[in-house]
Amino acid sequence: MKYEGIIINLTKSKAIVTTNDFQCFYIKRGSADYVGKEIEFTEKDIVRKRPVSAKLMIGVACMVILFVIASFSNIVGIININDIFSEPKVFAYIDVDINPSLEIEIDNTGDVMKLVPLNEDAKVLIKKLKFGKINVSKAIADIIDEVKKDRALSVAEKDYILISSTLNNQKSEIDKEYKVDKEKLDNIMNSLKTSLQEESGKVNVYIMQTNIIERKDAQSEGISTGRYVLYNKYKNLENGFSVEEAKKINVNDLLKYIINNKAEKDSISSIPKPTPSSLKADNAKQNETTKVPDIKLNTPLQTLKATQKTIRTQKPVSTQEPTAALMKNPVTVYQNINYTGWAVGLDVGNYDMFQLFRKGILNDEASSIKVASGYKVILYEDYNFTGRSVVLTANSNNLAASGFDNIVSSIKVESDTPNQTSTKNTRSQFMRLESYNFRGQFIRHQSFKASISKDVSPFDDSVFNIVPGLSDPDCISFESKNFPGYYLMHENFKIVLKKFDGSDNFKQCATFRKISGLADKNLVSFQSINYPNRYIRHKMFYVEIDEIITDLDKKDATYIEIKVE
Repeated sequence: MKYEGIIINLTKSKAIVTTNDFQCFYIKRGSADYVGKEIEFTEKDIVRKRPVSAKLMIGVACMVILFVIASFSNIVGIININDIFSEPKVFAYIDVDINPSLEIEIDNTGDVMKLVPLNEDAKVLIKKLKFGKINVSKAIADIIDEVKKDRALSVAEKDYILISSTLNNQKSEIDKEYKVDKEKLDNIMNSLKTSLQEESGKVNVYIMQTNIIERKDAQSEGISTGRYVLYNKYKNLENGFSVEEAKKINVNDLLKYIINNKAEKDSISSIPKPTPSSLKADNAKQNETTKVPDIKLNTPLQTLKATQKTIRTQKPVSTQEPTAALMKNPVTVYQNINYTGWAVGLDVGNYDMFQLFRKGILNDEASSIKVASGYKVILYEDYNFTGRSVVLTANSNNLAASGFDNIVSSIKVESDTPNQTSTKNTRSQFMRLESYNFRGQFIRHQSFKASISKDVSPFDDSVFNIVPGLSDPDCISFESKNFPGYYLMHENFKIVLKKFDGSDNFKQCATFRKISGLADKNLVSFQSINYPNRYIRHKMFYVEIDEIITDLDKKDATYIEIKVE
């Protein structure tokens, strides 16, 4: 027979439980028992049976206890009867993302009250865990150990665990009680961090604080609080990512992506804002239609008085040879060896981790690939086209042969025929580059910064020697005509003119791939070789490399090549 009741008192080894019909029993005390806990028990759990008279006496005693507590509560107003017969209040929620994801409810001492699964994998995991009343630090260490046993988590140094803490307090941050609780939670989390660093070896722990509103929003999206806050904060990095992607992607991949992109973003934001040199703002529409730059200008653009007679713009002439028709989806990526499992076709282009994810190619899961004749595919081990790479020009039924089975994180698909690439340079050529959407304005250098300008003086500031790429002869570099040995290069994503210093970094930053115009295929655009998601474009009259998203971006990144004899 099963009984249901509430624990009303505890001794060293027993618990006193009252049932709905006011019977009282002594049962064996469990490690997770507490006063007010609702509990189920059977005859086997009862410590000893008592005669009817004893049961009646215990029942009366229970009623007296309840009456006294209730009366004392009403008269004195100190004890809340609801607190006695309900579960203790959750002090904070600790979300743990390791793949699986789960939430830990803790009390104000940092002890575990309850484990809540946030996905199916967590339901399986929780069934394996046998927690009594233990501290959250020990609980998470045990969770990590259990996941390691299932080989879901590597002990490699690059692996991450995401942990978020949410204080269960809706009061204002300036409230005294809130401040006390916040300090208490900070101490618990600091202790947790120290403990995990000592016990979890090389696993990297990413700890963040969230609030109760963010937790509520995360619950409405069906995602852990930590993942939701990261999504909300960093969704505009690189190509951005959706909440569904943040929910499904491996937490290790998500954190590596965010941490590396955040570092790059922080390094850019810490750069001193430039003071612009005088440029002629002869078209007011530029300020209205062009997107606000990432780094705001300190002073308004100044009008430059023309000091030389206007030079007639030469008739635009495209120097790019007609390209052969490109095949649709020349590369197909497969999940398993021998071209089995999911299959996703890729067109010519660059695909970072999230772009692959959107197409259905999961990170570190590709095992075979087909490559059409006349094309090549470059596989990269890490996101953003970094890490080890391999070039394939033919089918591979098992990427393990190339050392790339289940480790692909980004992919480039390119044409491998001369008619389709047509960017290899065998000789130099002096050129001017005229803006596609601001005709009559040319890329020029001024005070060693690149900008677009009309009525360029001196004229040769807008003339560049197009030479084989310093880093890749199949690409190009822009050498100044009137400052030989000086090249256009990107520095903190801004295009500047600098003297060649012979370094590999300079070569990379001064090399660009010439491609068909993003806004007009008969014209040209220039892709950064070491930041392939960025292209040369003008913004607020300055020239930089930027990600291209909108139609306006494409126009700003398209140019007309004009030969200069």
